[in-house]
Amino acid sequence: MNSTSEPTIQQLFDLSGKTVLISGASGYLGSAMARGLAEAGARLVISSRNAERAQQAASELPDPQQVGHLGVELDHMDEV
Repeated sequence: MNSTSEPTIQQLFDLSGKTVLISGASGYLGSAMARGLAEAGARLVISSRNAERAQQAASELPDPQQVGHLGVELDHMDEV
Protein backbone atom coordinates (compact mmCIF):
# COMPACT_ATOMS: atom_id res chain seq x y z
CA MET A 1 0.00 0.00 0.00
CA ASN A 2 1.06 3.52 -0.67
CA SER A 3 1.93 5.19 2.64
CA THR A 4 1.17 8.67 1.28
CA SER A 5 -2.49 7.82 0.63
CA GLU A 6 -3.11 5.91 3.87
CA PRO A 7 -3.69 8.06 6.95
CA THR A 8 -1.56 7.32 9.99
CA ILE A 9 -3.02 6.46 13.39
CA GLN A 10 -2.02 9.94 14.57
CA GLN A 11 -3.95 11.52 11.69
CA LEU A 12 -7.02 9.35 12.26
CA PHE A 13 -7.15 10.21 15.94
CA ASP A 14 -5.83 13.78 15.88
CA LEU A 15 -7.74 15.76 18.50
CA SER A 16 -5.68 18.94 18.28
CA GLY A 17 -7.86 21.95 19.04
CA LYS A 18 -10.55 19.81 20.67
CA THR A 19 -11.57 19.86 24.33
CA VAL A 20 -12.71 16.64 25.99
CA LEU A 21 -14.53 16.24 29.32
CA ILE A 22 -13.71 12.99 31.09
CA SER A 23 -15.69 11.93 34.15
CA GLY A 24 -14.08 9.45 36.52
CA ALA A 25 -10.64 10.53 35.39
CA SER A 26 -8.91 9.69 38.65
CA GLY A 27 -9.75 5.99 38.30
CA TYR A 28 -7.74 3.45 36.34
CA LEU A 29 -9.83 3.45 33.15
CA GLY A 30 -10.51 7.20 33.20
CA SER A 31 -6.85 8.06 33.70
CA ALA A 32 -5.84 5.76 30.84
CA MET A 33 -8.42 7.43 28.59
CA ALA A 34 -7.18 10.86 29.67
CA ARG A 35 -3.59 9.94 28.83
CA GLY A 36 -4.56 8.60 25.39
CA LEU A 37 -6.68 11.63 24.56
CA ALA A 38 -3.92 13.98 25.72
CA GLU A 39 -1.42 12.14 23.53
CA ALA A 40 -3.84 12.63 20.61
CA GLY A 41 -3.61 16.39 21.19
CA ALA A 42 -6.83 17.08 23.09
CA ARG A 43 -7.16 19.66 25.82
CA LEU A 44 -8.78 17.96 28.80
CA VAL A 45 -11.22 18.80 31.53
CA ILE A 46 -11.15 15.92 33.96
CA SER A 47 -13.58 15.34 36.78
CA SER A 48 -13.75 13.07 39.76
CA ARG A 49 -15.95 12.82 42.82
CA ASN A 50 -12.90 14.02 44.72
CA ALA A 51 -11.36 17.33 43.57
CA GLU A 52 -7.96 16.47 45.08
CA ARG A 53 -7.83 13.18 43.17
CA ALA A 54 -8.79 15.03 39.97
CA GLN A 55 -5.93 17.48 40.55
CA GLN A 56 -3.52 14.60 41.18
CA ALA A 57 -4.66 12.83 37.99
CA ALA A 58 -4.19 16.07 36.02
CA SER A 59 -0.64 16.50 37.33
CA GLU A 60 0.29 13.03 36.06
CA LEU A 61 -0.63 13.77 32.44
CA PRO A 62 1.99 14.64 29.79
CA ASP A 63 1.14 18.38 29.71
CA PRO A 64 -0.65 19.34 32.94
CA GLN A 65 -0.98 22.96 31.76
CA GLN A 66 -3.43 21.75 29.09
CA VAL A 67 -5.69 20.12 31.69
CA GLY A 68 -8.50 21.55 33.78
CA HIS A 69 -9.83 19.59 36.72
CA LEU A 70 -12.83 19.67 39.03
CA GLY A 71 -14.61 17.61 41.62
CA VAL A 72 -18.18 16.71 40.68
CA GLU A 73 -20.53 14.08 42.05
CA LEU A 74 -22.51 13.15 38.95
CA ASP A 75 -24.88 10.99 40.95
CA HIS A 76 -26.21 14.12 42.72
CA MET A 77 -28.17 16.03 40.08
CA ASP A 78 -28.24 19.22 42.18
CA GLU A 79 -24.43 19.39 41.87
CA VAL A 80 -24.29 18.88 38.11
